[in-house]
Amino acid sequence: QKRSQTAQTQLSGWETFNFLVLVPAAPFVTAPRRLVLVPAARHSSPLPRAAMINARDVSSAWKGVPWPRVFAQEIVADRLFLRSALIRKDLLPRYAPRMPLTWTIAGEADCRRAERREGPLNEDGVFYEEGWCLKPADSSNAFGIRFCADDDLEKTYNEARAGDERSLWVAQRAIPSLPLMQGNKFHLRLLALVVGDLECFVFDDARVLVSPVPMSDDNDHARITNRSFNVDHAAYDAAKHNQSLRVCGELDGAALLKQARTLIAGVAKRLAKADALRRGVNGAPPPPSTTGEKRHFFALPNAWELFGVDAMVTPDNQLVLLEFNPEPSMGMWGLTKKEI
Repeated sequence: QKRSQTAQTQLSGWETFNFLVLVPAAPFVTAPRRLVLVPAARHSSPLPRAAMINARDVSSAWKGVPWPRVFAQEIVADRLFLRSALIRKDLLPRYAPRMPLTWTIAGEADCRRAERREGPLNEDGVFYEEGWCLKPADSSNAFGIRFCADDDLEKTYNEARAGDERSLWVAQRAIPSLPLMQGNKFHLRLLALVVGDLECFVFDDARVLVSPVPMSDDNDHARITNRSFNVDHAAYDAAKHNQSLRVCGELDGAALLKQARTLIAGVAKRLAKADALRRGVNGAPPPPSTTGEKRHFFALPNAWELFGVDAMVTPDNQLVLLEFNPEPSMGMWGLTKKEI
């Protein structure tokens, strides 16, 4: 059983808003407590907020949360305690019900293994004859992403790692895009609020992020649809290339949002099952694993986090999940966090 408590707080630089806190019954909670949301930025390093968001290591804000107080049920955290299973590209395929077929790449031998279709992370992954998408395992928002043909994976991997010291990459089967406008590629950016242990809410509008040039141009601006990558392109027009799914006449927004909720709920269900199997006494973190297995996810009832979720719409109108991104930008919605 769960009790619901409604808390209200004032965040520095944010509007006042209400949020729902789900607290399990005793023995975890022995007495009512006043739960106060403490934004990580107040306790984080002196880096500016923008710098923390754009830094490769997004854990600085996480480290600023007073986690002992969170575990004592004294405050609410605006971060999940452990969510690498969501945000790492080499882990999410293990939990997502519909993602591209994915391989971890740590060397040339892994490239050849992927080309032979041996040992993917997700045996039930989606496969299309569209070539490869290569990206760092710890990347987000298209950072370091590369596309290549079927027989160019090893070459592309060697080129990519020559300028990047990271040791682990993922190779995914590229997903074809339902063409918009004059044959432009696009993807959906959704917002998912992950609350407690474990509920997910999907915002009732998504952004349709469209490439500024048609796919026939065969260049990075035709293939990469992220707003941050394309916003400075001469052909970029926010009204055309950053649309609301609600008003995009070429797409069935209601049907796509229904698919999105099903996909994200499927991820949450698998994560909740894995988390429950590894949970310690009274909900506390368990002792270090004696088997050497590393934890990938750990939820707390008094924690929440907002993620930007990317998905492709295939030519047959099927939604394929790509990734969860921490620290999503609100700018593309033109709304405040309170309104979201």
